[in-house]
Amino acid sequence: MKWATPYLERRQDVSWHSWEEFKEELCPQFREIDEQGAARAKVMRLAQGANGATEYWNQYWLIASQTGMDNANLIYYIIWGFKMELQMAWGLAR
Repeated sequence: MKWATPYLERRQDVSWHSWEEFKEELCPQFREIDEQGAARAKVMRLAQGANGATEYWNQYWLIASQTGMDNANLIYYIIWGFKMELQMAWGLAR
């Protein structure tokens, strides 16, 4: 409710007059400030877990496309997130 306080206390004038204008005003207050940074953090934490390799691969690259990171780092993190058995099969175990 922090976003509403200035309006409720009449410290800020209402700048919307329709539902669409309200959404345009409100949405930026709940978006990520640094979308690339948030995507990088997700990529670095993402792990295969109980997912299949293909599902993990697809999920990873969907997020990775938003990071702005170079391919060398992206490949490092995707391998890091695979199950240990796959890493060992590739000879890349930690």
